[in-house]
Amino acid sequence: MGDKPILQLVEESDEFEQCPDCGRYLARTGNHRCGGDEPAESPPNRAERDRRARADTRGDDTVVGVFTRNGTNTYAYHDLTNGKPRCGCHRNADADELDTVTLGRAKDRGLSPCGNCRRLR
Repeated sequence: MGDKPILQLVEESDEFEQCPDCGRYLARTGNHRCGGDEPAESPPNRAERDRRARADTRGDDTVVGVFTRNGTNTYAYHDLTNGKPRCGCHRNADADELDTVTLGRAKDRGLSPCGNCRRLR
């Protein structure tokens, strides 16, 4: 290692990358998400989900993804990139568990935007 400071070693290594949003260095795993200004609440309560849905002013015909399984993240709809959730949470689910619906339909079902998709938007 020599006399180089750790930060310099990390910056020179191909095994680490720096998040362009928050500046943290992390091992190249592809699953980093920046912390937000909002307190983490998983899942958000009904009032917070309703507030998030009202704040999403995109057109009702916008296509979003909804997981059909019972369990984690079923309260949220996801922004899609190439047919997959922008936030990357599809990595933990089977491809047939994701349905595409319109934003209006997702809101009618009482769903709210995924917090991670909102931060990436």
